[in-house]
Amino acid sequence: MEYISRALSPRLMDLAKHFPVIVVSGARQVGKSTLLAKTLGDQVDSITFDPVLDIEGARGDPDLFLANHRRPLVLDEIQYAPEIASAVKRAVDKDKKPGTFFISGSQQWAVIKGLSDSLAGRAVFLDLEAFSIGELGEGTIWLESWLKNKILPHGGFRGDAKTPLPERMWKGWMPETQVLPLDMIPVFYSGYLRTYIERDARGFSAPQDLQTFGGFARLAASLTGQEILLSSIARELRVSGPTVARWFETLSSTFQYQLIPAFSGNSVKRVTSKPKGIMREIGLTVNLLSLASPNSVADSPLRGRLFETLVIGEIRKAASLMSPVPSLYHWRSAGGAEVDLILEWDGTLYPVEIKLASAPAKRDTSGLNAFNAAHSSYHLAPGLIVCACASPYPITETCWAVPWDWLTD
Repeated sequence: MEYISRALSPRLMDLAKHFPVIVVSGARQVGKSTLLAKTLGDQVDSITFDPVLDIEGARGDPDLFLANHRRPLVLDEIQYAPEIASAVKRAVDKDKKPGTFFISGSQQWAVIKGLSDSLAGRAVFLDLEAFSIGELGEGTIWLESWLKNKILPHGGFRGDAKTPLPERMWKGWMPETQVLPLDMIPVFYSGYLRTYIERDARGFSAPQDLQTFGGFARLAASLTGQEILLSSIARELRVSGPTVARWFETLSSTFQYQLIPAFSGNSVKRVTSKPKGIMREIGLTVNLLSLASPNSVADSPLRGRLFETLVIGEIRKAASLMSPVPSLYHWRSAGGAEVDLILEWDGTLYPVEIKLASAPAKRDTSGLNAFNAAHSSYHLAPGLIVCACASPYPITETCWAVPWDWLTD
């Protein structure tokens, strides 16, 4: 597969000019090692740690290990050699030269937390996800322009026009699935899930019953886009509430799941406090639901929430490239009015509805109107309905429809 430039590369190189340690985290097989190799080039020494072998005695004598390698140094899959973390701290305490260590791993595990605590002000953290529509479509998603200008750009193009929407949800965004035949996609995700459960999930929270954890992952996929009720899930799986909470933490900490908190403000006294759960990778979500083809995705009763999962994922990826990163919320009033996503950035609220429709109309703006009425004391941007329309168009004076795959040059 020909290398596809990652949107995170310029950010990585810019941070390396100012900080001695750059940590790149993300789910397995999203391209962390490839990103570092292609961005930094062959002149940088690189070591990949192993869960079984003690590579070059790094666990036994981490200080000697670091002393034997020239800098800059890439330390890949550091969760398999946690002893290295303290040695990195000692090395940085002696020499704070920017761009010295590049660390990657597949989990937000204790090693990363330890680095964050001990290297405060010296280490920066980047999360890499699978490909985005911008990376595959050779453009930039509309999000940053909307947040900064509060209007949509006039020019643009459909970034995913060659891939029908059901097929895109079926394939997902993982690098490997972009080159596989469609009938091999389930094989890939089945193997991915097995490796994830046996390595990442087991290593992170040590589920006593991995088969039950696999069932939990499938249930989480079926609930994507919904508010999370731990007690109901616990009853369904016949496990304790704390176990379900721990398993959600496992999914989130291994970059498979996102909890979006509820937005609340002083003007709304009775707003649900339940977070909304979103699977991060749409292809894995579809596979967990045992949908057998792109046609099955198109016909699924869950297709609306699958589309919401896809869109929120693209907004999250685009938002992660901004500085500061926008905060993401969902909103639902006690009366039942709701907005799928609220972005808060630079003192302004940006409400977003997500609908699997080709021509949303004025009747589809009721949730946005309710949110605006309830938060009139805030700075509010015009609302958006992200959908499957062909090009952006105004629905009302305060709401636009925009294609989910609309890109700018």
